[in-house]
Amino acid sequence: MRECRFLVKSELLKKRRGSAEKLLVIIVVLVGIIFLAKMYLNKKPDIDPDTVRDLAVWKEWDLRTKKGDEVLDAPVASKPSAEQAQLKEGASYDLNVTLKDAKDPRAMIAISIDPSGGVWGRWYSQYYIKDKKGAKIQLSISGAPFSGSICPGKIYEDDYGVDASKLYFIAKGTFTIHRTNFDVGTVKIMAGDVYVSGWLNKDLSINGEITITSNRKYFETFVWSGVRPVVTKSIVPGLGGL
Repeated sequence: MRECRFLVKSELLKKRRGSAEKLLVIIVVLVGIIFLAKMYLNKKPDIDPDTVRDLAVWKEWDLRTKKGDEVLDAPVASKPSAEQAQLKEGASYDLNVTLKDAKDPRAMIAISIDPSGGVWGRWYSQYYIKDKKGAKIQLSISGAPFSGSICPGKIYEDDYGVDASKLYFIAKGTFTIHRTNFDVGTVKIMAGDVYVSGWLNKDLSINGEITITSNRKYFETFVWSGVRPVVTKSIVPGLGGL
């Protein structure tokens, strides 16, 4: 009788142990499914910088230069389509820049684009503003070089339609500005990133804008419009023909 009771108890323990192990496996599987589901739901959708409009220029730059764990110095330039603007030789531009939606000058920008699709340039010179108290402020740009490339995959589109002949370009650099208040005799130094983006037209004129920011929260945007090249010639990479 004792042996029978012992065998019965052993069988019950085995069954309970087996049920507990099955339950543990089920729990582990369910936890794994929940974890994977959360990862899927929290995963941000891939953003294509060639198709998304009104994307902050620094976000666009990051998307174009980040390839997996690698961060490129500039987007990889590809060959323009036959419909887009063509550069058989390099083109250099020297442009007046203004405040967006206004005529207030915001210094000068020099840009060069070479036949391989590289973009080089610098924002330079100086301009004047008035602060909230009416004091005259001089902003001198002591250094704002930038570099980048053309991005033929992005097609121009506005409220009036699409123009596939325009060739897009984007570049990034850094700036340093000395801000001089003549009324009180103080000089402050500002620094940050400068982004240049625009469109090369079939006649080789270019339209575009400069965005400067120190923290990606506050920024200023300046523009130029419809400027033809100063010279059209081969450009030495790194010098940008400037």
